[in-house]
Amino acid sequence: MQRRHFLRTACAAGLVPALPATAQARSTAWTDSLGHGFGIALHDFSDATLDVAATAGFTLIRTDFFWSAVETKRHIYDWSVYDGLMTGLNQRALRPIFVLGFNNPDVYGGRWMEGITMSFEIRAFAAFAVAAATRYRDADPIWEVYNEPNRTNFWEPAANPAEYMTLARATISALRAVQPQAIIIAPALGHKMAEPVLDLRFLQACAQDGLLPLIDAVSVHPYVDPEVVAPDYAAVRAALAPFQRDQRPLPILSTEWGFATNTFVSDDLQADVLVRMFLINRSLGVPLSIAYVAVDRTGAYVPPDERSYDIVNSDHSPKAAFYALQTMMARLQGMSFVERVALDNPADVALVFASATAYLTNVWTAAEPHDGLVNGATVA
Repeated sequence: MQRRHFLRTACAAGLVPALPATAQARSTAWTDSLGHGFGIALHDFSDATLDVAATAGFTLIRTDFFWSAVETKRHIYDWSVYDGLMTGLNQRALRPIFVLGFNNPDVYGGRWMEGITMSFEIRAFAAFAVAAATRYRDADPIWEVYNEPNRTNFWEPAANPAEYMTLARATISALRAVQPQAIIIAPALGHKMAEPVLDLRFLQACAQDGLLPLIDAVSVHPYVDPEVVAPDYAAVRAALAPFQRDQRPLPILSTEWGFATNTFVSDDLQADVLVRMFLINRSLGVPLSIAYVAVDRTGAYVPPDERSYDIVNSDHSPKAAFYALQTMMARLQGMSFVERVALDNPADVALVFASATAYLTNVWTAAEPHDGLVNGATVA
């Protein structure tokens, strides 16, 4: 989609009076363990790629935990890939979000992106999830059950919430049995190329089928301009409200969201909108945000429209987005969101963050670049 150019994000002191720090509202205590809550998606586990995540300042990584990479023969698990990854994560103090998926055609038949629907497949997948949770319990990973099951390209031949819930219920029940305190999130709801951007009907069907009491947070993939995401989050919260239990609304987590550099998005604009994505999410009470992606996937099987989301080049040299995100995370260290300042132009955004001793105002416009006033101070 075409992105609007904007001038810059101004991180400035003195634009608003000093304000006390305020803690963000949290629905569950586990969100206190997320640090600043900013992460990056990974497709490879090389030291160079892990260094990108750590050096930029991320504390979380999200990556696929492939069934087919572990269960290479029936009931025989090969952990070498993920043991190596865990060593690298531990060395860099990175916490994993592991996405449990997809089918395992070499061992159980079918196709890789075919929905896991046969009873023997579901039992085998749940057993794989239990083995993974048992082996890596000390790393305190966040487990995400599947990726974008509402999209046919991930759940062939057609997305089906009832089928997904059969798999999710069996998998989550098995995980809870061996690790009751595990953080489990779902359904990694994929975006739509239409309004509403998030697939509310699929999410409502899962909620109706009992998803919410099973999980600790609802994960979504918005993939829109950051300034227009608020109504989508509000729609998700409204859609889930009738299904909440014990007056405990679940947090919304943004576990995948990126911007490809292409005809419409330059390297500089990619840097800008990624920063804006993280800041907007924080201002809207989203405690965890994952940028897509550290380094592009390689191989002829990767379609062109899934390339160029990376924040470093294939040789790991930084793009503008790397430096912009590194700066943002350093500046927000120890700060909490305070308020969004009302401005005359609805396309202009001013978000205030504060600690006990300092405050920071981030200002930008989603329209054409122009000068503006924030509490009487001119921002160019």
